[in-house]
Amino acid sequence: MLTLTLLKSPVIDPLTGTTYRITRHEPIVFGRSSDAQIRVVHPYVSRRHFQLIPENQIWSLEQLSEKNPTIVNGEVVEGKVELKYGDKIRIGQFLLDVSQISPIESLVVITEPVIDDALSRSEADAVRDEDEEGTMVMEFEELDLDSMD
Repeated sequence: MLTLTLLKSPVIDPLTGTTYRITRHEPIVFGRSSDAQIRVVHPYVSRRHFQLIPENQIWSLEQLSEKNPTIVNGEVVEGKVELKYGDKIRIGQFLLDVSQISPIESLVVITEPVIDDALSRSEADAVRDEDEEGTMVMEFEELDLDSMD
């Protein structure tokens, strides 16, 4: 199982702290595309930004975007890099933490992110939806910071 925690996003929103528990035993694509398993609709994110690959009892991150870099622990990813507990993954102003990593399991399921229910959807600065295939979708709205108290 691989668990990623969103530590920082480019907008003020309740998504900070969102946790993604990935237990699929197949590649997981992170990006803007409608066919990405973790879909983040934001200008910093490419259609197919990177993929998480379970192989030989380890998880690897493979860079897919030629335009927008993925940075792991301060190093730009070119090709593939093995992920370890505590690794920091940066995509633009998004920062993800590898908060749990364990040997690959045979489960074929991706769980919904753990989101603090104290904030209602109307209070959120980001719109989160799950499509019919179970893909998490986050669409970030532009914020007018001058109009905020």
